Amino acid sequence: MVVREDRKYTPTNKALSRIVKLLLNLDRIDPLTLNLNFAEGLGLYSSWARGTNHYESDLDVWVKVNSLPSESELAKMQSDLGRRAGTEVNLLVLTPEKLHRLKEEAPPILPLLDNEFGDFGR
Repeated sequence: MVVREDRKYTPTNKALSRIVKLLLNLDRIDPLTLNLNFAEGLGLYSSWARGTNHYESDLDVWVKVNSLPSESELAKMQSDLGRRAGTEVNLLVLTPEKLHRLKEEAPPILPLLDNEFGDFGR
């Protein structure tokens, strides 16, 4: 899985390494123990979702909701995730209105939403 050259280790199977890192990322933030009563769905996107994050990477999280949760609920979730991940957390809260607006105003983002988040009912 890795090759050692002097003091440097290089992965031989980068796809497998990314999968392992993604699983370690999920274990690290342990999303199943979060209080997500207000959420329909939760996921990672960007480097943490691809398993390409490094020690300076922030954690990008999307939360799909029916209605906008309170500021305190979002702040608590963001704080809990940040503590677990040991990094800054960016939340993307996706209400039905925001998804509709994104689909109308930012069509180039739709393939990203579908690839990173799954089909949101186009």
